[in-house]
Amino acid sequence: MDKIFLFVAILLFLSGCVTTSNLTNSNTVNISKINTGMTKQNVEKILGIETTLNGGDAKIKNPYRRETIDCAIAAGMCEVDYYYIGQLGEKDWNSGVMPIIFKNNKVLGVGWNYLSRQ
Repeated sequence: MDKIFLFVAILLFLSGCVTTSNLTNSNTVNISKINTGMTKQNVEKILGIETTLNGGDAKIKNPYRRETIDCAIAAGMCEVDYYYIGQLGEKDWNSGVMPIIFKNNKVLGVGWNYLSRQ
């Protein structure tokens, strides 16, 4: 009886844990659904905007980071949302994220190759 109780307690504990791997897997799959021209609102519906706990008190937002950049290709300012897709590097935060680039709230491109052309 004690073994069954312990097993059930462990299952309940594990089911209550929120990990970044859930967010990573979800974002990795869902980023493939993002197409050029989609609205920012549609992207947020697909990828979500929830905050996920990262092993305790630390939090990771979705998107992980946002910034505004000068877009040479789009002739003006663009917003870049970085979505968490893997373990963040110890020295380089961008090693675990995927950028989605927006102009006038519409997707211009996805990924580091697109962003590097800006």
